[in-house]
Amino acid sequence: MPQASYSTVVDASYEEVRALLTDKIDRPRKYVPVTRSRILERTGDHLLREMFQPFPVPLTIRERIREIPLDDGVDVVFEHVDNATYTGAFHNTLRRGPDGVTLGYRMDWRPRSGTDPLPDEEAARMIREGVLHLKHLAEHPVRIPGWAAEFFGVLDAADTAALGGLLTEDCRFRLGDGPETTGRAAAVAAVETVARRHAAVRHDHVGVTVVDDRAFVSGYAEYTAHDGDTHLVPRLTELRRRDGRVSSVLAFGGDFPAGPGPY
Repeated sequence: MPQASYSTVVDASYEEVRALLTDKIDRPRKYVPVTRSRILERTGDHLLREMFQPFPVPLTIRERIREIPLDDGVDVVFEHVDNATYTGAFHNTLRRGPDGVTLGYRMDWRPRSGTDPLPDEEAARMIREGVLHLKHLAEHPVRIPGWAAEFFGVLDAADTAALGGLLTEDCRFRLGDGPETTGRAAAVAAVETVARRHAAVRHDHVGVTVVDDRAFVSGYAEYTAHDGDTHLVPRLTELRRRDGRVSSVLAFGGDFPAGPGPY
């Protein structure tokens, strides 16, 4: 039966780590190696979520998520619900203490009869990597240049009027596997097409390199379909600026789901 735990001190504020744990509930694929996720129910005291984890063993995980206040922090409990393979729960525990903020994960999964259980050593590896992944995100927040942040902000808001005002007249533009175009009007049209096809788009940044008036931003674009399903795409976007406007947007990445870190 997979049982494992790991904890570490995080060199960040309690509020910063708490915000990441909250984000992990609604947007797990930035933190968990799953290929799809959907919120099935949201009430005042719990949330019901379903997601598919393809490795190390294929699992469809449906879980009831509750936040339990502690005297010195919070315990976020992910409890299996009607799963064919496992019962039990997973805990994300955040505590304040004399040595700082401590983050701990604990897996207590019990396989149902006939299920080939996840080995304890594999569970221990997943737990450790999961804690260290969130620790890294908390201790090394990505800060992109203001002009690039403004661009991604209007892109996520699908504000095509504002987007046009940010681009040069001869802007090069490419989104993922789409064609590369030249011109402000073509760029705005491409974004309008994406906006019609999806209910929402959100970019999460995990790395940035700035060279003069160029910014190379790596991360994930999360597309939410009109039926509520979400799809995560890895992205590397090269932005160039000229005379105060964005002159080139080349966003590379295939149209496939991915997830960066373990549960």
